[in-house]
Amino acid sequence: MEIPFYKMQGCGNDFIIFDNRRYSFTMAQLSTLAKQICQQRLSLGGDALMVVDNSRATGDFRMIFFNADGSEAEMCGNGARCLARYAYEEGIAGPVMTIETLAGLVPAWREDQRTYRVRLNEPTKYEREIAFSKDERIAELLEDALKEKTAKSGSATLDWSLETIGQSLRQQAQGISFLDYVELGNPGLPHLIVGYPQLAETALTDLKPLAQALRNWSALPKGANVNFVAVAPVPDSEILAANLAKEASPDLVKPAGQVIVRTYERGVEDFTLACGTGAGSVAYSLVQRELVQTGAPVVLDVLGGQLAVTVRGKQLDLIGPTNVVAKGLLVDEDVVL
Repeated sequence: MEIPFYKMQGCGNDFIIFDNRRYSFTMAQLSTLAKQICQQRLSLGGDALMVVDNSRATGDFRMIFFNADGSEAEMCGNGARCLARYAYEEGIAGPVMTIETLAGLVPAWREDQRTYRVRLNEPTKYEREIAFSKDERIAELLEDALKEKTAKSGSATLDWSLETIGQSLRQQAQGISFLDYVELGNPGLPHLIVGYPQLAETALTDLKPLAQALRNWSALPKGANVNFVAVAPVPDSEILAANLAKEASPDLVKPAGQVIVRTYERGVEDFTLACGTGAGSVAYSLVQRELVQTGAPVVLDVLGGQLAVTVRGKQLDLIGPTNVVAKGLLVDEDVVL
């Protein structure tokens, strides 16, 4: 088996991409393939497998996306940006295109050789301030964590004692300032937005037990991608400069403070360097809370770099860089479909 492929990354999310129209692999085969070739060290390695297929609607092509664990995802924002570049460079679509995804149609634009913009699926669900009594929910999260570990290991043996988990959850949960829930598209891609003012000073290893518990929280039937966010205040000097500029040009909006985002992704089951739909969901939540303004690019600092999201009503435009890491033939002799 020899499959021409691209290895691409967008802000640290890395993907294996090929044109499935040449092979017509079934969904079950693609799921199996993703689990095998996304393994680090043993194969190409990557966060996910993305393939191009024939559109079943009005898109230029269809995007099929499998996480490294073989689970199918409704949509991936950074993945869509990389897939748009692949489609353009392979002559599948022009510089303006429409990508069919499980969550709906996604328009995409080539801004320059490496920069691509996609219009994320519209928010179809938004719950502000999910009830989260820190004391009452700890027991619930502990129970969920125990169930998750038991399901994976076949026993109640944990990496750490329940007492240790409880101490960590209690400590880290105290830092939560707000909880919002956003779904993009239909069926909705679930994102939990966790306000966490001390995010920049908190090690991800310390946050991981809380992230895992929230990702598997029984209050969220689909589970969720968990996005921790902190907005640093804008310095007074910048606000003054913005106000003076606004007097000269009323269309200008005041600058947003630094927005820091760290996302724990379901399917990957760990913190990732970036998440495009997470960035869009965070920006939408912050606009609803009036922490940033609508109509201006919200620049988000993620582990893999920076992404920008512009929110106008329910219209979310995600823009950022892409990088072609490698092109070649997949000839993994251990792959069994």
